[in-house]
Parts: sequence; C-alpha cells; structure tokens
Amino acid sequence: MDKNLLWEGRPSFWVATGTFYKLFKTIIVCAIVLYLTKYLPAWNIPVPKIIPVPESIAQFGGIVFYILVYFVCLFVIRLKGFIKLLLEIFCMDINLTDERLSFRSGIFNKFKKKIELYKIKDLSLYEPLFYRIMGIQNINIVAADHTIRFPRLQGVPKKADLYELLSHHVELAREKKGVKDIDYFNK
Repeated sequence: MDKNLLWEGRPSFWVATGTFYKLFKTIIVCAIVLYLTKYLPAWNIPVPKIIPVPESIAQFGGIVFYILVYFVCLFVIRLKGFIKLLLEIFCMDINLTDERLSFRSGIFNKFKKKIELYKIKDLSLYEPLFYRIMGIQNINIVAADHTIRFPRLQGVPKKADLYELLSHHVELAREKKGVKDIDYFNK
C-alpha cells in the first residue's frame, strides 16, 4: 500500500484553449462569409424543397443556405470536441505517492494506469510559451520497460513543482530498490 500522498490534481483547463480558439474562429469566419455573400453574384443553386427556408435566405439563392449548413455542421463538430475535452479534463485525476504515479481518466469508461516510480527511466519537461504565461507545464514520462506507455501529464501547475518532486522521488525509489541502468553499445 502507498505510504503517503505527495501530490494529487488534474490538468488545467487552459489546455482546452486551442480547441476553444478553433470554435471561436469558426464563428468569426462564418459571420464574415455570410456578410460577404451579399456581394456574391446571384448563383442559381436551388435550395432543396424538403427543407423550409426563411425568406431572408431564399432571396440570395441556395448559396447562402449551403454556406450556413457547412458552418453549422463545422460549429457542431468543434463544439462537441470542445465539450468532450472539457469533460476529459474534469474527469482526469493524477496521484503521486512515494511509491507510484497513478493516472485515471475517462468520462464513461474509466482508464487507470499506475507505474512504479523505480520503473521510470527518464522525465522531460515541455513548456510552450502560452503554458509558461499561464503557469502550467507538460511532463513526459519514459519507462525503463518500453512496453509501458504512460500518458503525458498535460497542463500540470508549475507552482506544484511536480517535475522536481517526481524526479526526486524516482531517484529515491530507484536507490531503495537497487535499480541501476546498464546501456549496451556496439563497439
């Protein structure tokens, strides 16, 4: 059993800003394109008779209808992706104890992965400019066993100093278990 909990948390919601930007850009481009449709030549593209179209759209012909359908579909797809990402972040838990690091995620189907600290071979820190401004960071974990793929810890707060805490306790766990790395090179 784990002795004590060193850190627990979840990624920052700032991780979702890229998806939100795409959603916002879709709205702006749609508004600009719809504004510019009044300057387009009148194309005789028929609107399907099955779908009732308001008179304001029917006066410009079918081109406005098809542009609207395209942007509404694109908006719905981007909105679905944004909401899914927010739910994934909200349902994600990261726990670090003095013996293991556990990662739990999933909205409906839960996925849980644990890695013993002595099995961690390498850690790398990645801080894009926007993440540095917001005070968050990404931590990549490489295990000694290459069959273990541990997810990247995205958007963890920098003030928690998880990278240093994790590297310190990895070294302690490796010393406690007597784990040493041996690299073989061809001569």
